[in-house]
Parts: sequence; structure tokens; C-alpha cells
Amino acid sequence: MKKNRFFLLQLFLPVFCSISLIQGTKSQTSFQLGVNQPAELKVDAGTDVSIDVGKNTILGGSPTASGGTGNLAYLWLPSEYLNDKTLSNPTAQPPGNVTFNVKVSDERGCTAVDHILVTVIGGTYVGEAEENTLLRIYPNPTSGTFTIGIKQVKSTEFQIALINMAGHVVYQNVIQSTGSSVSADVDISGLSKGIYFLRINGDSEYICRQIILK
Repeated sequence: MKKNRFFLLQLFLPVFCSISLIQGTKSQTSFQLGVNQPAELKVDAGTDVSIDVGKNTILGGSPTASGGTGNLAYLWLPSEYLNDKTLSNPTAQPPGNVTFNVKVSDERGCTAVDHILVTVIGGTYVGEAEENTLLRIYPNPTSGTFTIGIKQVKSTEFQIALINMAGHVVYQNVIQSTGSSVSADVDISGLSKGIYFLRINGDSEYICRQIILK
């Protein structure tokens, strides 16, 4: 009598697959494939919120992120008015309207991004509700060049900075106002495609907007 033979082979792959090879007396081969795929990385920056000037609010959802592999790393931008940009739920106290963006990364390098608008009643920024008349940034998304236009400004000089998702300044410039308005063209065609944060500082104005380079 020919004895049955059993052969088991397990392979540990990056996607956590296990493969079993079973060989019987008739040389039939069967595969058993089990996939242990981590849950998709998801992020929730929270619901847009309005606060009175001088007050604070907590950003992020409950939880801010889920899924992914291993420990999660958080990066909130802009970080000027946060108690800690690396927390899952930082406290924000901006003097005016700001869109905060959060990037979450897991141990395998997967990332997810979301944003939340904090509207400050009585604040000093150019308000979101006034954006159509006071502030224009176009086109956005952009393929490389966009224009900044601001009306009814009080500052005579503005510092422009573009910040990438890693928190690094990748573009800087200074522009002067003409009367009560500002207009400037910004060329970022040499940068990698992705999401950036435009920060405009003046003596009396502070503006932060998201720029998408496609």
C-alpha cells in the first residue's frame, strides 16, 4: 500500500497571507488562502464649529482616526493656535476663522487627511462668509500657478508662506498692498502634487487656506 503524504507550506507575506499546500495519493493539489488585511485607515477631523473670539475648541472626532496598522501619528496644520499639533484631539484657540487640516499616518506609511473649519465670531481674520467679496484664491485646485486677491486690507505688507503636509515651508514671498487691495501671482509648478497650506500674514490680517496642486 502506498502511504499518504502530507506537505504543509506556510508563507508569511506583507499582506499577512498564509498558504497551505496539501498533496494526496492521487497527486491532487489544493490551496488554502487566508488574508488578514488591516482595516482601512480613516480620519475624522470633526464637525465644523463656531466659537466666540477668545474661546477655544477641541478638534477631531471620537476617535479622530481608526484602522490602519500599529500606532498612528497625527499632524495638524496650521499649528500656530494649537496646544500640540501631534495630538489626536488638540485644543485650538484661533483669533479668527481657520481651516485646520489633519494628516494621520500608520506604521506602514498609509495616510489619510481631513479638515475642519473653525469660525470665530468677532475674530480678526478674513472671514469665510466674506470670502467671495474680500478674498479670492484662484484657480484652486491649480496646475502650478494661482492668484491671490484681497480687498479692503489694512496692512501695507504681507508675508506669504506655503507649507506642505510634513509641516515644512516650501515657498515664501513678501508682497506689498496697493491702496486697499493686494494681488499676487504664485508659481508652485516646481513642487510635488498634493495638498499645501497657504499662510498670509499682515499687520492686521491673518489668512490660512488649503491649496491643492494637481
